[in-house]
Amino acid sequence: AYVLAHPECTQEVLGLADFIGSTSALIEYAQRSECSEFIIATESGILYELQRKCPNKLFYLATNNQVCKDMKLNTLQKVIEVLTYDTNQIELNQDLYGEARHSLQTMIDLAQ
Repeated sequence: AYVLAHPECTQEVLGLADFIGSTSALIEYAQRSECSEFIIATESGILYELQRKCPNKLFYLATNNQVCKDMKLNTLQKVIEVLTYDTNQIELNQDLYGEARHSLQTMIDLAQ
């Protein structure tokens, strides 16, 4: 089985990975790969999409409890509050914005 890992994994896990990428990159890699079995080292929620897009392939979680604590900080109530009251704006300095712009634009393009 190939090991697919999200870049937020520990260096120890990344050192064992056959492929490192964003959630969408991991899914695309699994779709294109000739390998039929994968060990997944990222948030367990990715399994639904992997199984949907690759029904003839097998996916195994690296551990039984793969939860991203940072992702779980987001809740529907918090999203509603931000959209309703225009709160929690993120301000970036120009240097950081320039570095992050490509990733942010890619996320916006994928959302559309």
